[in-house]
Amino acid sequence: SMMAPSRNSEESGEYLGMQGTVEAIGSQSGDLRDYHYTDLSLWDVHRTQLPLLSLIQPRVFEDTLSSLRDMARTGGDVPRWVLANVYTGCMIGNHVLATVAEAVLKGHGRVDFQGLYEAGWLSVSEPRAHAGRSHVEDYLRLGYVPLEDAHNAASLTLAYSFDDWSVAVLADHFQNTTRADLLRNRSQTAYRSLFSTKRELMCPRTKAGELKCPPIPFLPYPLNSDFTEGSALIYLWFVPHDPVGLVNLFPSKEAFVKKLDGFMQDSLPKSQGGKWPFGNVLANGWYWAGNEPDLLAPWLFNFAGAQHLTAKWTTYLATQAYTSGADGVPGNDDYGALSAWLVWAVLGLYPLPATNQFILGMPQVEQVTVGNLTISRFGPATRIAGVALNGKNVTSPFLVTYQDLMEPSATLQVWTAPAMEVLV
Repeated sequence: SMMAPSRNSEESGEYLGMQGTVEAIGSQSGDLRDYHYTDLSLWDVHRTQLPLLSLIQPRVFEDTLSSLRDMARTGGDVPRWVLANVYTGCMIGNHVLATVAEAVLKGHGRVDFQGLYEAGWLSVSEPRAHAGRSHVEDYLRLGYVPLEDAHNAASLTLAYSFDDWSVAVLADHFQNTTRADLLRNRSQTAYRSLFSTKRELMCPRTKAGELKCPPIPFLPYPLNSDFTEGSALIYLWFVPHDPVGLVNLFPSKEAFVKKLDGFMQDSLPKSQGGKWPFGNVLANGWYWAGNEPDLLAPWLFNFAGAQHLTAKWTTYLATQAYTSGADGVPGNDDYGALSAWLVWAVLGLYPLPATNQFILGMPQVEQVTVGNLTISRFGPATRIAGVALNGKNVTSPFLVTYQDLMEPSATLQVWTAPAMEVLV
């Protein structure tokens, strides 16, 4: 989880800008960095690894955001995946914008957030060389990327919806309600336009407005090229910015829970009652612990009142999908994204994207201290009976804020109940 970013400035503070020019830390007004950082697979690490840095290495986290701001200054855009001083163009969307939104809401300092916001606004508003968007004109005109434009149109639409929401959070912070309203409405229209109530899937839509749902929704990557590194089932859950809205697309909370629980159950080996016969040899068509698009999925039960299933599945994954063996990480770690997922699962917390909030799960240890925060679990890792944060009870949907966790001598206490038949 500490694999990235790379410190990329000389002892003198000099480093190469995105156009190959020699730059120096502190040469620009407001540049308060200690170091210049790079090598960031932002499509991956925004989900888990950067939020972990925010919690345990805040100064490195702030320097990383300031470095990204400087890359926008010297190269024109905030990168979506940067290697040294090169825009790699890898992956879709520009999800570090969610990390910027989180940083603002958490109260991080030493960063030119105004500059990042303005760069983010450009990236979601017009075609840009390195901003992570293609087919921008049709997305702005139709409210989604049509299937005629790209084979992975549904993944693109969901990615743009997420990024729009993230910049809306920044627009709120800078009191630009016109931009915030436009982006938030566009974000919700985009992901909702893909949902098929008949199939309970996110499906690409044609220019004529027809949904084209795949015949085999669990067909995995790379056999399935219609979704970016995932299946239609995996992308059903990719609405990280509006989990409550995602739940509301289903007929009821119970229907949502049944679908999500089945998604998790079917991902298991056949020997455990699942449908997946290939282990980690191939990408799973159901929940895939070895890649990033669905890392949030097992934490979404909280938003439908089924916290016990968040506890169940995150415990299962932390103890079964991850091991201490040579193959202990269930996929490409992607600069620490998967390892950081395990750290969060062990802590019993998970960062909710583009917010200052964390979803509560099941701590996997009886006690752990992170900075000023002490997390304690009373009883076995079975089913949560009660939670107290800084001495006050926490109730549904089991969300806590960064500010609460950063209080002096903060405490998170979890009491558990006896195991039930729903547990693995």
